[in-house]
Amino acid sequence: MEQSQETGQEPIEQTRPVMKKRKLLWQIFSSFLLIVIVFLILVIWFASASFREFYINQTVRELENNAVLARAQIGKLLAGGRPDEVDAVCKSLRGQFSNRLTIINPDGRVLGDSDEDIARMKLHNDRPEFLEAMRGQRGVSTRYSDTLKTEMVYVALPLLEGDKMRAVVRVARNTSSIEEALRSIYGKVFLALLITSILATFFILNTSRRISRPFENMTSDALRFVRGELKELPETHSEEIGGLARAINLLASRLDERTLTIAAQRNEVEAILSSMIEAVLAVDSHGRILRMNRTMAELFNLSRERSRGKRVSETIRNMEFNQFVQKALNSPKTIVDNLVMYTPDQRFLQATGTRLRNDSGQAFGAVVVLNDVTRLKQLEDIRRDFVANVSHELRTPVTSIKGFVETLRSGAVDEPDVARRFLGIISKQSERLHNIIEDLLSLSKIEQGQTEIELVLEESPLRERLSAVVDHFRERAEESRVELVLDCPADLKARLHRNLFEQAIFNLVDNALKYSGSESRIIIRGYALDGGLHVEVIDQGHGIPREHLPRLFERFYRVDKARSREVGGTGLGLSIVKHIVQAHGGTVDVESELDRGTTFRVTLPPVPQSNTVFA
Repeated sequence: MEQSQETGQEPIEQTRPVMKKRKLLWQIFSSFLLIVIVFLILVIWFASASFREFYINQTVRELENNAVLARAQIGKLLAGGRPDEVDAVCKSLRGQFSNRLTIINPDGRVLGDSDEDIARMKLHNDRPEFLEAMRGQRGVSTRYSDTLKTEMVYVALPLLEGDKMRAVVRVARNTSSIEEALRSIYGKVFLALLITSILATFFILNTSRRISRPFENMTSDALRFVRGELKELPETHSEEIGGLARAINLLASRLDERTLTIAAQRNEVEAILSSMIEAVLAVDSHGRILRMNRTMAELFNLSRERSRGKRVSETIRNMEFNQFVQKALNSPKTIVDNLVMYTPDQRFLQATGTRLRNDSGQAFGAVVVLNDVTRLKQLEDIRRDFVANVSHELRTPVTSIKGFVETLRSGAVDEPDVARRFLGIISKQSERLHNIIEDLLSLSKIEQGQTEIELVLEESPLRERLSAVVDHFRERAEESRVELVLDCPADLKARLHRNLFEQAIFNLVDNALKYSGSESRIIIRGYALDGGLHVEVIDQGHGIPREHLPRLFERFYRVDKARSREVGGTGLGLSIVKHIVQAHGGTVDVESELDRGTTFRVTLPPVPQSNTVFA
């Protein structure tokens, strides 16, 4: 009886520290409360930053609109040679804009200001927004104004006349109105979060109590279970705690479930192998197939069930692969090799093999993984060809420049006629080198989607875009006695990026002018057909042989290399056209006949029609 009492008393003494688990209530409460506090702090921080950013962006957009309006008026004054009237116009616009307006010369001198006397104002050539605008970009800055003694938001835009920087138009507003609006919002947000915190505290406390109480009851029930009272533990409404009670009650019957678990694990392994895109093959130490996934079976056109238990050499008729499997069985380390297979197309595979080992570390087979790197090999070949082409294209002008410089240094510089001719050649080759580099940079930006202007497609009249290109080439065409004809309906519209689209058509027309003879005609035609928008550039040049058409849009590909270099081509223009059109979701193709001319056709998706119905 004493032994029984001692036996029953011992586990109680051992589990007394466990009884202190009643503090779980406060552990859960403090943890959840800490999470809520951190979450609310993050919400306040994020909301504050978001609201401030929103108001700043709204102010910047408004200031930019004012700057655009002011730039139009100031531009007329500067173009008319009336810079002395700029300050008066700035002050007259103060009531219209309700913002400070400043006109700054390219040297930093203030031409006009709506709020201050320009005679007392310092040079502005060190202002960050002015420096950004001088680079031809929109300048935005939020900083303290030394003139007005307050924090201001500045937006500066360049005022250009052609390619010449005439002035910088800057519009500014102090941040006091923004801060006042933010303080009002912060008060409301703080009140809402305070109420949320109080409610969350009560909710967390109640939830912690409901979680900890079943554990307290389960502790006393588990102690009876330890003493031999095999009474089933009662389940609770909580899924997790009820699952723990069921696990304890079913502890004795886990043997059958262990068998089911092993089967489930085997199925999981099979599912993982089947879903892998790599080909996986496992063999025993005698080279007999233990398992293969679906990718491996499809690679060698095998049946997974029929192949199991057979030797690899009997099933897969590929000597190179069989030798690799044998190496994996014999090598104590992981081996990697490259295999070339024809099934029926040529495929490049990266093979990895390693031994299979049991729990005691003894090898009982090998596993081989095949990764198809055909696409990577093709890309590597393309990269190698591209590097070779770039090197060749750059080597030609560099070699020419170097040769003529050496000639000049050898004494030709003392002969004016010869020196001028050589310098002209050097200038031409330098320009060619510059064009190649610029085209490579443009092509890289278009391919990576990192153009200076975000690629936003806007609905625009197609004729206007084509007309802009035609106007650019009008004088050059007249000099070459080539007639430019524009044929496009005025009401035809397309969704496009104006600058990039004009660049693509610019390259096509420029290409047509280079290879068209005098007294010929180039037609730029736009029309809608078969659910798409089409733009054609048709010339009457020498034409392109049929065998060259499939590769015409490759980088540096030329039909007549000598003539292409003679007219200043870089070999990248058509490649740029292709990538610009693809960025618009369209296609470009070419038709040509020798001595009949060439037609480049750009096809764009149609402008989507609105399906909105108003009641």
